[in-house]
Amino acid sequence: MRDSFNINTVGIMKNFDITMNEVSDISNIIRQMIVVKNDKTRTIKKQTLPYSIEDKILLNNIPRSLADLIKRRHIDAYDIVEEAIKNLAEYDACLREDLYDFYYETYVNILINLELDSDDLIKIKEKSGEVYRQINLDIKNELFEGKLSSIPENKIDTYISAITSYVFYKCKFLIPIE
Repeated sequence: MRDSFNINTVGIMKNFDITMNEVSDISNIIRQMIVVKNDKTRTIKKQTLPYSIEDKILLNNIPRSLADLIKRRHIDAYDIVEEAIKNLAEYDACLREDLYDFYYETYVNILINLELDSDDLIKIKEKSGEVYRQINLDIKNELFEGKLSSIPENKIDTYISAITSYVFYKCKFLIPIE
């Protein structure tokens, strides 16, 4: 017996709601961050960093309320993000650079949407808070919106915010510290 296709059933098929599973480097980093954070036997050595998060916040003229959130995420999670990336990099050597590239592309698209030139540092400083918030939102929407994820919904914002703070500190978007 040969398979047949009935054109009359096509209309019925369009009513199925197919939800894709979320799979990305960022979700892998988040999962690894949760593992690192929940491992009570692991000691995470606080890293000595070349400059403070306050320096980066001041240079970029980040509004105070957002600056407080960035600072808190940086203090609470910088070492956890670094440890998670380091653990995952054993399996994916390009993970860190891919993460930076993804954030940079998101950043450039936001500059384009806001009609800001990448070399107009004065206007970028004026809009830094808006740009930073939009990066978080765009990352979440692109990766998680309408997709199934094994990461609890209430943790997605917190962990994306921590990763964004990490990438911001590493000078991969907004004005870099020289």
